[in-house]
Amino acid sequence: MKKIVTLLLTTTLFLSLTACGAKNSENTDSQNGTSDDVSTAETRTPVDDALDQYSIVLSQAALYQYDPYGDVPSTGNYRYALVQMQTGDTVPTLLLEQESTDYMYYMRVFQYDPNTQTVIQPVESLMEGMAQRGGYRGSIGMMEDGNGIQSAEASSGSGDLYISRSTLNGNTLSTVLQWSGKIGDTQPAGLGFIEIEWHDISDLSAFGAWSSNPNIAVYATTDTGSVNTEAANSDIINSGASLPTDGNRIVLTGTINSYTYDGVLALQGISDPNPGSSPSKNRNFRLIVLDIPQDMTLSSVDGFLSHMASIIDVSYANGLEGYDGQHVIFSIDPNTTSWPSDTSLPLGEPGTSDIHILG
Repeated sequence: MKKIVTLLLTTTLFLSLTACGAKNSENTDSQNGTSDDVSTAETRTPVDDALDQYSIVLSQAALYQYDPYGDVPSTGNYRYALVQMQTGDTVPTLLLEQESTDYMYYMRVFQYDPNTQTVIQPVESLMEGMAQRGGYRGSIGMMEDGNGIQSAEASSGSGDLYISRSTLNGNTLSTVLQWSGKIGDTQPAGLGFIEIEWHDISDLSAFGAWSSNPNIAVYATTDTGSVNTEAANSDIINSGASLPTDGNRIVLTGTINSYTYDGVLALQGISDPNPGSSPSKNRNFRLIVLDIPQDMTLSSVDGFLSHMASIIDVSYANGLEGYDGQHVIFSIDPNTTSWPSDTSLPLGEPGTSDIHILG
C-alpha cells in the first residue's frame, strides 16, 4: 500500500473559464450511385465540455504554480490523471502533477462545474515522493470509499504515519487528518485507498475512456506540452489545437472586448474600489479575458511577483481596435507586462502595451 503526503496552503482562489459550445457534423453517404445527405447533431455531454477545458489546462501545464513556495526547480515533466473525486460527481476531476528536481511531485486539482460552466482550480496543492534527506515518504491515492483523495505522510526515521482525506469544498481543497500512528500499525477500517492511474501529458488517450461521444477526438501532446488534436470519425476538437510559440514570450488565449468603468466592475464582480472621483471613470478599457486564468511572474514596483491573472489590460496597446469581440491567441512579454501598484481597474490584474496577436 502506498503511503501519502499532504501539503496545505492557506489561500484560495476561484478561477473560471468559458465552456466550449456544441458543434455539428455532417456526413454524406454514397451507395450504388445514390448520395444521401445526413446531418447529425453531435451529442455533447458535460463530460465532453470538461475534457475540452482540461485539454487546455494540460496544454499550458508549465504556466501553473505547483510548489507553494516557488523555490524548487521543475524537471519539466508533468503527468495527469482523470478521477472521480467524489461519489455522485457527473464529470471527472483532473489531477495534474509537476515533477521537481528534489524527486517530489506537486499536484494541482482542476474540476469542471457543469452548472456554472467553469473550472474550479484551488490553489492548495498536495505533494508526494521520497525526499533525499530526512526519511520523508509520501504518496497520493483515491479514498476507497469514493469520497476524495487519500493522503499520508511518513518518516522512516521516527516511524510516524499520518493519513488524511482531501475533498473539494467550493473553491478550496480541504484536507482533514483521519488517523495518525506508527508505520506498521493496524489502520482503522475505511481508510483504504485506490491507486491512481497516471499518464504523461504526451499521452492524452485517457480522455477517450471518459467521453461517451464517438466524435470526440483523441488528444495527443507535443514534446513541449502543447496540445494537438487528431481526427476521430472525421471531427476535430478545435479547442484543443496546439498553441504557437513566440520566443520567450508567454502565449495565452482569451477574448478581447471594450468595457466602461462600470462594465469592468461588473466583469470582476466587485464594488468600486475608488468611490470618489477618478479620471478613469470616464474612459473605456480594452481587456482580454483569459480562457484559463494563469499563474504569472511579472514585473511590479517591488520587483518580479507571482500572482494569478484572469484579465490582461491592453488599453494602451495599438492596433487592437478591430479585434473587439474576437477570441484570439496572443503573446505578452513578462518583462514589459506589470502588476498594478494601486486600485485602478481592472483591480489586481496586469497590463501591457506590448502584445502580439498570433491567431
